[in-house]
Amino acid sequence: MNLHHPVMNNEKICIVVTARAPLIQIKSFINYHLNKGIDLIYLFFDDPKDKAIKEIKNYKNVIYFRNNKNSPSSIEDRQRKNANFALSLARKEGFKWICHLDIDELIWTKIELKKILRKVPNSIDYIRLATLEAVPEKLHYEDPFKGITLFKNNFHKLSKRFFRGHACGKSIVRTNAEFDCIGVHRPTPGNKKLKSRYILFNARLLHYFCYNYEDWKRKWVWRLDGTGKAKEMQPRENEYLERFKEVYNLNDEGKLINFYKKQFFVSEAKKKIFLKLKILIRLKLNKEMFFCRDSFVK
Repeated sequence: MNLHHPVMNNEKICIVVTARAPLIQIKSFINYHLNKGIDLIYLFFDDPKDKAIKEIKNYKNVIYFRNNKNSPSSIEDRQRKNANFALSLARKEGFKWICHLDIDELIWTKIELKKILRKVPNSIDYIRLATLEAVPEKLHYEDPFKGITLFKNNFHKLSKRFFRGHACGKSIVRTNAEFDCIGVHRPTPGNKKLKSRYILFNARLLHYFCYNYEDWKRKWVWRLDGTGKAKEMQPRENEYLERFKEVYNLNDEGKLINFYKKQFFVSEAKKKIFLKLKILIRLKLNKEMFFCRDSFVK
């Protein structure tokens, strides 16, 4: 790790992420959030030998760590352990806010993020970010953050059936709030009832779930062989894993691709209808948000 002591303003915010992804995605994730106004990123490499480490260590506002053989076996437990360790550091560094993200997620806002944070009453312990789920329109994207522009909108209860990934979003949490665990999606309060505020129109979580065919295939193969062991799979996820296993064991790439398309692609006819109904929306991110500024690196 490469700890340092940044000097920031009174709305300073950090994020924590446990990463196992291609270098281009990791760098885009970092550049985007630093351009977004995030002051510091705590990055935990799930693979301690990740080749991305050599380049990431040059970022001034990224503190990185390597998971090791003593890390928990399930991805959720590793994420919680990493996030709560980062929370302890953030509190010592005087951060006001912290957000626990996955490497395939971006915080999107219509206005400057810190303008939103400044307007949050002191009585609010955490902000909920509703999910927009990325919809791939081809089998491969070199960089999904730059390439994907179609998203499933969040319709509360309907989203649970419509979304392939999670519909529960993520949270931006006050570091001085009283809670036992920062959690994957929201803080766990223990005996205290936390107060939240939902921001539905000027802030969202962009979730690039299984954005590439190969990414999707790798994710579920990891589930099969235990590399990406999930501790808290929902019944529908267990059912999906069995369906994937059945097709995967056929050793027919064409059938596996067709299975992927049925899960994630939307036909042109449905796109036109869903876009009119706002079930789908187009969102093009400014590509300048992914530039690495001179101020970001040593």
